[in-house]
Order: sequence, then C-alpha cells, then structure tokens
Amino acid sequence: MLIAEELTRRVRLLAGLGPDLASAETLSVPGSGAFFHINGTATIRKIAARPNTAGRELRFIFTESLTLVHNANLLILPTGADLKTEPNDAARFKSEGADIWRCIDYQRADGTPLATGPVLKIPSAVTPSQTAEGSAVWAAEDGLLTVGTGATRRTMADTTMLDELRAQLEEIKLRVADLEASG
Repeated sequence: MLIAEELTRRVRLLAGLGPDLASAETLSVPGSGAFFHINGTATIRKIAARPNTAGRELRFIFTESLTLVHNANLLILPTGADLKTEPNDAARFKSEGADIWRCIDYQRADGTPLATGPVLKIPSAVTPSQTAEGSAVWAAEDGLLTVGTGATRRTMADTTMLDELRAQLEEIKLRVADLEASG
C-alpha cells in the first residue's frame, strides 16, 4: 500500500497536481504543485502560499460552493466584488508578491460569464422621438433605433445589422429579467 501511495504522490507532483486543500479564511497552499482541488464551504479571504514568488500561478477547482472575498490588498477578484463559487468552477490566480493574489481567469462550470460591467438597456417606444444626449430609444414595430446627441438625433432604419441588434436586445432583456427575478 505504501508503494501505491508514493507512486500516486509522484504522479501528482509530475503533473503539477498538489494535494486536495481544505477551504479556510486563509487558504494554505504548499510550495509544490500548481493545480489544486479546493474542498469545503469555508469563506476564503487570503491565499498563503510558500514560496510566494511574484508571477507564481495557482489553479483551483472548487468542489463545493463557497465565497471568495475581494480585497484589493490581498485577493483581487475580476468583478471587484465577492464571488460565490459553485462545484467544478475553475480559477487561476497569479501572485503579485507580498501575499497579493490576483484572479486572472475564472470559468463557471455551467459556462455563464461573470458580470463584469454594466448592462446596456435600451428602452422601446411606439415611435422614436427626440432623445437626450447619450440615450437611445428602440422602436421595435418600425425597426428604428434613435440615438440622441442632445440637439439632434439619428434614426437608423431596419437592416440586417439592426435585425442582429434586435435579437441581441431581446436576449439581453431575457437575461435582465432572469437576473431581476433571481434577486
């Protein structure tokens, strides 16, 4: 049995696989390995890895739901906010030295993207009208998009590109409705 355990340890080491790690407020990462499964539901606020050389990368697969806490001085997350993981989500962190870790890649297991920016909402109207600077109105029945510049407006007629935009807007509306419904 000891031979099998030693063989498993060596294969993991050659593949860059570290041991499975238990989640904790301070996630302790050993010096060997670059790929780890994170088990447990404890909130992670900091990564403590030795050596913590600037440029070192760590890859994690989360086996359970837990929270990563954003901190601009310790654990920098892509959205600038706390992140709730789900089973089989994957993350890649890169050390900036001095116990500062930046998440440089995060992939949800279900493929949904992280929300990293504002959502564009274009209100619809029966007929396009004058719009304020920086705003737009979509007249779905007429296939017209009116963009306001303050003093003037620009109305674009229905084209293939606008058909694609209409489909994208409908998809955005569905996503926004889903987000609003989920809280």
